[in-house]
Amino acid sequence: MTKLTKIFFLFLVSIFLITACKDNSTEPEDDAGGNGAITSISGTIQDWTQGEGYTVKLVVDTEGKGIFVAGESSINSSGKFNISNLEDVPNDFLQPVCETYSNQVNCDNSNAKVSINDSYLYVYDGNGAIIGSLSYESYGTNYIGGSFIYANSKVKVTGSYEDSEGQVTMNLDFKKGWNLYYAIFTVTGNNTYKIDLTSTHQDGMQWSFGGK
Repeated sequence: MTKLTKIFFLFLVSIFLITACKDNSTEPEDDAGGNGAITSISGTIQDWTQGEGYTVKLVVDTEGKGIFVAGESSINSSGKFNISNLEDVPNDFLQPVCETYSNQVNCDNSNAKVSINDSYLYVYDGNGAIIGSLSYESYGTNYIGGSFIYANSKVKVTGSYEDSEGQVTMNLDFKKGWNLYYAIFTVTGNNTYKIDLTSTHQDGMQWSFGGK
């Protein structure tokens, strides 16, 4: 199982741990009516009970080279936040896109680089300690998890491959800058599943907080 698949398998497990609530979030905003890179991330966290004094940061966590913060926002008492003016990610926090995904898929720009691992929306308390993270997700017939990734140039990643748990199909179209893509999980059997990774917009996404 690839690192990418392991991350998304954790999302799949969470289907059975969290129940869906009404959609009270807003979409990340882009610069071209849905066709460009993301320029801000905002929304309302469902069932936010932490109150004020908390901050959410979009970070690239390399688990080795440290953390790069691309943007941050306070969270108000109602759970609203707005991360604007997202910063470009330095080269030290990037890796070639063809190294990020399985060698069984196709990349139309082998020179493109993307942020190492997935990026995370960490939530910090007033003392600067991480208390959890935000997820962008949807529950219905299938579980859908949204992820943010930075690309230093345009690149498309397409194709499919099999791992020990099932099939992964990719149809990703990254613009230069920050991108949102979706992992759509379909259970196909006992401990087997199908994952579709796509840049195509998905309705019904919500913000949720997981942590202490």
